[in-house]
Amino acid sequence: MEASIAFLNGSPDDNNATLFSEGAHEVLDPMDNYTQVAEQAVPEWDNQQAATIFEQMYTQAGGDIQGVLAANDGLANAVISILGRNNVAGTVPVTGQDATAEGLQNILAGRQCMTVYKPIQDEAQALADLAVALVNGETPEVDGEVEDTEADRMVPAVLLDPVSIFRENVSQVIEDGYQTAEDVCTGEYAAACTELGIQ
Repeated sequence: MEASIAFLNGSPDDNNATLFSEGAHEVLDPMDNYTQVAEQAVPEWDNQQAATIFEQMYTQAGGDIQGVLAANDGLANAVISILGRNNVAGTVPVTGQDATAEGLQNILAGRQCMTVYKPIQDEAQALADLAVALVNGETPEVDGEVEDTEADRMVPAVLLDPVSIFRENVSQVIEDGYQTAEDVCTGEYAAACTELGIQ
């Protein structure tokens, strides 16, 4: 049986959101084990609007949604709020991005299956290496190129691999200092953090 999947994309005027959506479709469209039942962008990444949009998706699908690709953790939490209202939070896989404290808490609680984490220290190191090379009059080492949509041209780039964060590796985000245990491991999430050795 094919799963019914909904896509909740970021703001239509944000090129990053467009790239995220294109990347998701590039991977998922060739697969034949799911049916896309809904897709909509969320203006200005607004979480309140995201909840309204997803509630409409859920109603139109008659509750027949077995997975949600949300473009970031805020949108994912909006989805989770609607799933919770329908008593199915934790039974429908929901993705996210940005490894926010709230996103990590939803993962620890089993309400969100994963988030996409982009380690800042890797980005900072790549930027520093590029800057040093340019200051020294050298040609920086790059490993790809990206489209500059404003100037309508391709630009050399350093492309870094994001990290998929699931329950078992939530600790990586905290160990890297991107989030703190104090912010994530509060209240109902403390036991899960203890179980996972997060301090």
